[in-house]
Amino acid sequence: MKPESFETGSLAPPSFQFFTEIRSQYPPRKLFSSLISLFPDYRDHDTTLAPYSPVHRFIPETTYIVTADTLYKAHYFKGHDRLNYLQNTLLELLLARGWTVHCWSVFVNHYHFIAGSPKSGSTISKLINELHSTTSREMNARDRVQGRQVWYQYWDTCLTYERSWLVRINYVNNNPVKHRLVKTATQYPYCSASWFQQNAKPSFRRKVESFRFDRLKIIDDF
Repeated sequence: MKPESFETGSLAPPSFQFFTEIRSQYPPRKLFSSLISLFPDYRDHDTTLAPYSPVHRFIPETTYIVTADTLYKAHYFKGHDRLNYLQNTLLELLLARGWTVHCWSVFVNHYHFIAGSPKSGSTISKLINELHSTTSREMNARDRVQGRQVWYQYWDTCLTYERSWLVRINYVNNNPVKHRLVKTATQYPYCSASWFQQNAKPSFRRKVESFRFDRLKIIDDF
């Protein structure tokens, strides 16, 4: 993906203000209960090995990393207004459907997030279908087109080991740096890096940041 220019300096992402405004509607533990997450006793289930037709299996009360991209990697969410819309819609749906937000990054043609699934209710498929349907309708309305397919596919991985979870949090937080959009992740206002820095306990933040992620096999060629 081609870099876009963003202002340098320390930026508090719109999402932080968004969380502050809705904090009264959702329990605080939903915003960062990952600090005390417990992991079930079964192996990681990775569906990223089939990039064109991944199998989506849902396990309640489990942590997932999800990646999705637009059709033909088109830049449908180019511009601050559209990125802000995608970010807030993603976060609002996650919280409204009972998911626990751990971290996220959204871009002009893809996104990543890590979240804990609810005990019952919204599965990954239902959540993503709702997100993609809602955002597709909005982008098509803005561009004055009908019936255009905006999203292509999504991939999910069930994380059941703490190390797998921690290194991927660091990966998602620093994804804007990987794509050369900014030099420091907290400069990018459409990811969780700044929110994570402000809300995570220093000891936990240092632990997450100690994990290298350059050898992770995550679909991210956008």
